[in-house]
Amino acid sequence: MPDAAKIHDAAKAVEKAGIAKLKIYPLDPGYPATLTGSLLQTQGAFDLSAFDVVFTDTARLKAEADRIAEIVRSEPAESHSVLFDLQKKYQANRTYKLTIPDNSIVFATLAAESSNARIFQSSASASLLEVNEAVASALDQASRTPVKWLDTKSVPFMASYGVLGAAAKTSKAAAPLAKSYENVFNQFSKAVETPTDQRIGQFVESAGKFKADFAALWPTIKDDPVARNAAAATYNGLARQRVLKAQYGVLTNFPPLSYEQVFYFSRHVVTLKDGSGPICSGMALTKQWIITAGHCFRGRSWTDVKVVFDLEGLGLGSLPLSIIDQWPEPAPGSNPQDDIDFAFIRVEDDEGQGKLYDELEGLVKSKPYSAEPLCIKTVPVGYKQPVFAVGFPMGQSKTVHDYAYVWFPFKVSESLYNQLGAETYAEAYKMEVALRRPTYADSVRKNFEAAYSKTVTEGGQVSRLYFAAAFQTAMRPSFGIDTDTFAGDSGSPVFDRSTRCLVGIFSSGQRDTLAASETSWREHEVAIPISEIIARIRSTDKNQTFGGRALDDDLRAGREELLKRLTAVTNVR
Repeated sequence: MPDAAKIHDAAKAVEKAGIAKLKIYPLDPGYPATLTGSLLQTQGAFDLSAFDVVFTDTARLKAEADRIAEIVRSEPAESHSVLFDLQKKYQANRTYKLTIPDNSIVFATLAAESSNARIFQSSASASLLEVNEAVASALDQASRTPVKWLDTKSVPFMASYGVLGAAAKTSKAAAPLAKSYENVFNQFSKAVETPTDQRIGQFVESAGKFKADFAALWPTIKDDPVARNAAAATYNGLARQRVLKAQYGVLTNFPPLSYEQVFYFSRHVVTLKDGSGPICSGMALTKQWIITAGHCFRGRSWTDVKVVFDLEGLGLGSLPLSIIDQWPEPAPGSNPQDDIDFAFIRVEDDEGQGKLYDELEGLVKSKPYSAEPLCIKTVPVGYKQPVFAVGFPMGQSKTVHDYAYVWFPFKVSESLYNQLGAETYAEAYKMEVALRRPTYADSVRKNFEAAYSKTVTEGGQVSRLYFAAAFQTAMRPSFGIDTDTFAGDSGSPVFDRSTRCLVGIFSSGQRDTLAASETSWREHEVAIPISEIIARIRSTDKNQTFGGRALDDDLRAGREELLKRLTAVTNVR
């Protein structure tokens, strides 16, 4: 670091030359800008209030400039990054650099053209930054703002506005989006040049508008490969920018009460076992009635399955309890061609388990815990809504699958359908490019459209319903989530994180051997909406059995008890 006298000489020379702004970047945290300013003032006692004083290192600036040059040089012409645009911008708008002894640099922007070489004394020499140095210094300055809005490593992922511009020359559908993205670049470059809160906010606002335009225009570009691929690449580049994280991603902040409720409801979760060991999970709605997935009974009778409670939450399960009733029978989903997947099963009465269940229910009224009672929510969960599931993965200890989100809601408006379609394609296109799998993104698009092909009209409004199939099953009412479950979690309850209400039953997941590089929007997991399950059970004959099995009064009364329980806890909050 040069001594204060040399810094002062250079700064004084800049001031005499009529230079508008002096920027000195700190070389390391041990020599902050505030200290630099103090040193300058003690040496010359001239007013630095108009100066933004910071230092940088010559070698570091050159290394970053070389990196930028190499990135742009290696980019295909049709997929340039925003660095290419910044090069053109700074070709004519470059900053003066004052090289001070001890290998540091002071950047200065001239107020007016003048003969500057003569004003710099022996302590400093001046020259224009090279183009890539100008880009590097501008990005470096912007990344050092208190809000940390820019990550220089992510900038190369942001597409050049020429990507959509080139597409617009051959595709009329791309033209409106190209104009929208040109505004994004203009706001981005202004924020880089002057990273004030207002400038950064304008960039964020322009990016949000482009995202909205992408979704709104999706119906007109989705069948045009040139337009949709250019739009997807541009969208993906914006999604990588730090300041847009909350806008493009999801937030993971939950109130403390949520964690207490997660624990409370986890104690209602049971495991189902047959002679070979654990097969599925489920949730106790009462002391005896369990809700689970119907496909758990594929290839096996409910009479061969036992249920184990773990109400203490400590892995100390009850004795295996026998099932004495299943309704409907056979369970919907036990046949691959069934159009829904769920089962209600009733276990034998057990004094020990019943006592523990009563104690657990007592927590609802006790203090300081005051747990919320069970709630079933029939309003479909929305896009990016946080959820959690509780089950027994691989038949092992009870596990909470938290920080999961709804990516494919069961019920969506037409505008949300277009937004999902656009974003789904963008994500798939990123995978297509990364894995070099031609037509992958278009196959995802077609599968997405097929899954949302069913529509309903209510009050004059058209909504689309999501139906998914897994492992050669029929298409079933579903919502797609990223719960990262395993074999043994089928039948797990899925809760809405915000209301802590039961919203679905976990039906199918991805292969337990799925590699991280294979995950995508297409590789999600599926739950059956509780609204569809309740509608189906309420329309099922209370005397319905299979194979001529007769119901006695106790079994019939038990089914009435289940229906009353479902009514009592549905939409209570």
